Amino acid sequence: MTGFFYILHQKKYFMAKRFATLLLFLFSLFCFSQMDSEHWFAPMASNTPANGKGSQLIYLSTNSIIPVNIKIYGGNKLLGTITIKKGDPQFFYDWDKSQIIVENNDEKMKVLNKGVHLVGDGNFYANLRFSIPEEAEMVTSKGRSALGKTFFLGMQKGKVRYSNNIASILATEDNTTVTLSNYEPSLVFTNDKTPNTAQKTILLNKGESYIYEVDNINANNASFDGLIGAKVQSDKPISVTCGNFLAGLNQGRDYYNDIFMDQTIPVEKIGTEYILMSGYGSIADASVMEKTLIVASEDNTEVFLNDNKTGTPDFILPKAGSFQFVKSLNYKPSDPVNNVYSLYVKTSKPAYVYQILAGSPISDISSGAMSIIPPLSCLLPSKIDEIASINENLTMDSNGNYVDNDVKLNIITQKGANVFLNDSKANINGPFPISGNNDWEAYTSYHVTGTITVSTDNKKAVTFGIAAGNGSIGYGGYFAGFNVEPYITGVGDCDDFKYLEVQDNYDEYEWYYSPDQINWTKLAETSNRLDPLGVYGYYKCKVIKQACSTFLFSDVFLYKSCTVVGPPQSYTLSFCESLSPPITPKFSKKIGAPIDIIKTKITKDPEEGKAYIDNLGNIHFEAENSTLEKVTFTYYFEGYGSFPDSEEVTVTINLTQIKVENKEIFSCVDSSGLATYNLKDFETTSTDPTITKFEYFTDKNLSNEIPSSELNNYKSSPNTIIYVKVSNAAGCYRIGELSLKTYTPPVISIQINGRSATINATGGLPPYQYAIENSKEFIDFQDNNVFNNLPIGLNTVYVLSSDKCTKASQDFMITQLLNVITPNADGYNDILDYSEMKYKNNFSIQIFNRYGLEVYKSNGQKYTWDGKLNGKSLPTDTYWYIIQWEEPKTQQTFQFTNYLLLKNSN
Repeated sequence: MTGFFYILHQKKYFMAKRFATLLLFLFSLFCFSQMDSEHWFAPMASNTPANGKGSQLIYLSTNSIIPVNIKIYGGNKLLGTITIKKGDPQFFYDWDKSQIIVENNDEKMKVLNKGVHLVGDGNFYANLRFSIPEEAEMVTSKGRSALGKTFFLGMQKGKVRYSNNIASILATEDNTTVTLSNYEPSLVFTNDKTPNTAQKTILLNKGESYIYEVDNINANNASFDGLIGAKVQSDKPISVTCGNFLAGLNQGRDYYNDIFMDQTIPVEKIGTEYILMSGYGSIADASVMEKTLIVASEDNTEVFLNDNKTGTPDFILPKAGSFQFVKSLNYKPSDPVNNVYSLYVKTSKPAYVYQILAGSPISDISSGAMSIIPPLSCLLPSKIDEIASINENLTMDSNGNYVDNDVKLNIITQKGANVFLNDSKANINGPFPISGNNDWEAYTSYHVTGTITVSTDNKKAVTFGIAAGNGSIGYGGYFAGFNVEPYITGVGDCDDFKYLEVQDNYDEYEWYYSPDQINWTKLAETSNRLDPLGVYGYYKCKVIKQACSTFLFSDVFLYKSCTVVGPPQSYTLSFCESLSPPITPKFSKKIGAPIDIIKTKITKDPEEGKAYIDNLGNIHFEAENSTLEKVTFTYYFEGYGSFPDSEEVTVTINLTQIKVENKEIFSCVDSSGLATYNLKDFETTSTDPTITKFEYFTDKNLSNEIPSSELNNYKSSPNTIIYVKVSNAAGCYRIGELSLKTYTPPVISIQINGRSATINATGGLPPYQYAIENSKEFIDFQDNNVFNNLPIGLNTVYVLSSDKCTKASQDFMITQLLNVITPNADGYNDILDYSEMKYKNNFSIQIFNRYGLEVYKSNGQKYTWDGKLNGKSLPTDTYWYIIQWEEPKTQQTFQFTNYLLLKNSN
């Protein structure tokens, strides 16, 4: 379509839309700067677990009378949805606390699926207000203006024991490399796997987050300035939140802590001129809480304060990342009676300015907050519309009761602005002059509550921030000024594209179209929104702000057809096969449309295996012995032309795996130390029906195959591994292991009770059988492990495993020695009788009286003694005796000594 006919078409279209567009335009002309259709909040690291107490809410509002539908994601998972419109702000809280506040140290310096990403079908405002008991803060989202690749960090310089420094990252694209540098290498990071390094680099995918924490509970960290001035660098856009989850002041023996946190901005969004208005701290009393942090983004940055026009800077920041705090005594009085002070900062090169302020007049030292300050610009909006529930931050005191907050509003405008708060000039104090800058002035308002709108009715630029809190906590933030340069966004998605849009901070808009970025045509639309009506090409918008003396062009926006998500494709292969034939890309909706094969590419690689494109544009996949049962990859292709159709397809490859189970088999060892095994027993447990072949090898390199004739009776020493190549019909194979084993002999333990023995066994292969051998008899193998009436002397027990090939033996002694005889012919204990020892060799008895004199010695095969010496009874007394013999089986000699009580009646 030529530019001429396109303009005619546009005019007809916009006549039909004019009333609705005009109505919408009137309600959205002056939105505040952080209005955007997307917002990001990185998670934060707490070093003070609050046991689930506190609150974490995202306040959402819009100036659109048309409802804005918002999806809230955490780590690419949908957490919930919410709908807002002008006059009906909402807050989102239906999430787990750990999604935004990380207390577990194991999750710090670790890739997480935490943080929050909000996506709306229209523009909206988002700020995170969070608390733990007696501590709170607010993080204002800057929308897309917060995204960038280079950042320098700011935070409170708190070295009290329970303070920390954090830098948290949230990625917006896959394969994002992030590096933290420009910090003292000796700092101790929480959960750091690479300590004492000058930089730390991580890789994140879209929706993933990462938190760096320096906790001052570590005494080593107190020697340094934490992460102030540290640099965060990435190769793709990221969102960065920085500050202290706890920091504060050390006043003698007392510690005063609060949270100091904000979402920072990339270096391309900072400037060289700033105005800061004091918070609730008492400047006249030299507030120690109120101060300003200036961080250089370039070397040799000169800093001028207030009305310094001498050409000699107040100080110089020598290196990028160098910083200096400006104390409250440098603030200039605007209305000291009402505690209104200002600080004007001008730098020779772009610099970051962070404000540390007190959030409550009740307690200067315990109600801190931190805000990043927007640079001055005549492109600031003229209206900041619909900031929800400005005095709400659900904070509790130490008793668990919610506490009301007091809000001070600091308004900064171009000189001569006619300022309104909620369309009223009541409760507005000012204007106050700014020392050092005659082009800007300030206003204040105290005890502000509810949903507010700040505006000027004469096109002058305006921004505002708050200092808020109570006696225990403080919070603050600025609500405009970070995305003053125009940029185009597409609202809607492929299935429901709505329009192109430029921020509505400006007074006039001119839209241009080009098919080639060379020839541009001015279009009829004059609002901040344009419906391209499906005409693909390049668009840009010229914006004019009456308060500025010039105009600006947005970046060029390429509007083209969305990439179609093609029907998914699925194939089944064995784990070593290649896809055959390869995939030939085809459009699913434009049948037969030609494809520019040069543009075809793999957009997501499989986790295992290899996907690639040949010179004809066909898609190949090689499984490469993948161990997975399923892999996916994605390919992209497009047609010809300046704005071609394109499609992306996800391919699923189901991989048939061979299921191999390793096995042990056992056999008895013969006298040569070898055992005979049936190797084909391996196949009894490998029941996978896809297996077609088993081959057996003695080495894992599969170079020495065992002949099939030997498989059923394979001779081997035990403790050998056989390698089994298990194949399927496709020729794919896995290697299993067959371990050749023999049973270990049982381990024997014996319990003797008099003439009985109980045999216990472990190891080998139960159940067991038991046998006893001694000089009297052999008791054959039996299941019972108890043997009674065993003879005195050496016995041998044998234990046989149920494998019948591993037998263990152990000798034991029955030593039931007699120690009393009463020779009175009553038939009981009349003699010392060892007649049962007649099976022993060389048996003898020797008896001695208490003086050591021998009174008896057996001669020959004599096994008894009747208590007499030379036929005469010996007196009643205690005697000692020795018995000795030789075991016939072993020819081993044994000797035992025992006492004997002789009781004679005569």
